[in-house]
Amino acid sequence: MTTHKTEGVPIVIVHRGRQDYLKACISKAKQHNRNSAIILIGDTSNSDLAQIHFNIDCENSPLLKDVAAFRRLYTHRSGLSSSFERFCIERWLLIRNLMVYLDLETCCAIDSDVLFFSGAQDILDEIPGLAMSFGRWDQKMLLPHFNLIQRRDALESFCTFAVEIYKNQSRLKKLSMESSAGGGRTWICDMLLFWKWSQENPHFKLAIYEEQPSKNSYFDPSVGRTEGFTHSAFHLGMVKKWKKLSFQDTRAFAHDTNNCLVQTKFIHYHGIFKALMVRHARGKEDTLTCFFLMIKAKLIYELSRPLRKK
Repeated sequence: MTTHKTEGVPIVIVHRGRQDYLKACISKAKQHNRNSAIILIGDTSNSDLAQIHFNIDCENSPLLKDVAAFRRLYTHRSGLSSSFERFCIERWLLIRNLMVYLDLETCCAIDSDVLFFSGAQDILDEIPGLAMSFGRWDQKMLLPHFNLIQRRDALESFCTFAVEIYKNQSRLKKLSMESSAGGGRTWICDMLLFWKWSQENPHFKLAIYEEQPSKNSYFDPSVGRTEGFTHSAFHLGMVKKWKKLSFQDTRAFAHDTNNCLVQTKFIHYHGIFKALMVRHARGKEDTLTCFFLMIKAKLIYELSRPLRKK
């Protein structure tokens, strides 16, 4: 076990690759969490991007405990690619192993498509004493894009649960049927597993961001969720809509439908919205350039669709 001393809440990002949006994510994490360690669980390509880096391409990485065994167990039940969906679950094993290795009780695990616009400690002060924190994807999926883990044993419990699901084919089959109830597609992913785990382990108290008092600020589940907000004019009816944002100093504000500014604590840019991250991280408001960035991202997404199914 290695002990890592840090004044602030450690920020943990798991990512393969060296995309510009990852650099934007890390930059904003550093900007708003100056007393925190920024920890990147990554690969050889991004080893210089964070002050603390664990290379999971190295076979002797201390974070790989149980990961190879999980890969052998994994059975793909999703319309998305097997490598993507499996890695989304694997990352929680990696983060659990990191917390054990560094003897961390608390950390803030964010997706690489999230931008900080306030500090993790400020958010922790608003939701103290809760095991983990999620947004809602829908009624049967918990969105872990900004998971403020306040109890390591909760994450350890989830990891044990996830592995056991894949060990037990009858449970896996039952969960597949539940995920596709009502004629939808089968989609077993970490979001569904977190929801199912929470139902079976109610003693772990969770923060659901949509249920938190607003206090004139906002926990963002997705920049593409515009209900109750004004959307940017630069989608031009040809790409998905996203929230209209304004930037002041290092902060970001969404415009509600009354055109009042609502401060965002962080923003989630999933899917093709990643194309906006570099501009927004620099505090640049939307222009026609954003439309062209989104069109380019949409074309790349559509052209890569056959590859993503592998």
